Amino acid sequence: MTREERIYKRLLKIFPDLESMDIGGHRKIENEPYMPLSMDILADTEYGRIISIAHNYDQNGDLMADPDMQLLVSFKKKAVQAMTFQNDGLGIYQECLFFDNGKLMVQMSLLKSLNKFLDIWTKNLIAQGFAKAANTLEVCDAEG
Repeated sequence: MTREERIYKRLLKIFPDLESMDIGGHRKIENEPYMPLSMDILADTEYGRIISIAHNYDQNGDLMADPDMQLLVSFKKKAVQAMTFQNDGLGIYQECLFFDNGKLMVQMSLLKSLNKFLDIWTKNLIAQGFAKAANTLEVCDAEG
């Protein structure tokens, strides 16, 4: 199993209805003592679904990402790849997959690095109980 396939399996443990959700749909998992985990469906493309997953905190009235990642989810390949990484407290924004005139462009060395981080993060999210906490999740659709 590849790293990207392993990430996909973990992501579906945390968000089992990911494929059936509509664009604009979102989830927020409360799991004390950890920061809530948010997920938003951003877009569907020919390459897969783009989502965002994030831990956020409030600093002086500003919402801060710690981290926030956009991901490309391929339901056909059963794989997930990192697109972006943002950590506001550290002043970091990185982009390894992006669209240029409709074509998907890749910064391969950064993609490998961010996928490695995502592999560890999703493993930690499962170990911290976010998949279990998702069972009590209040469902929010695109309008709610």
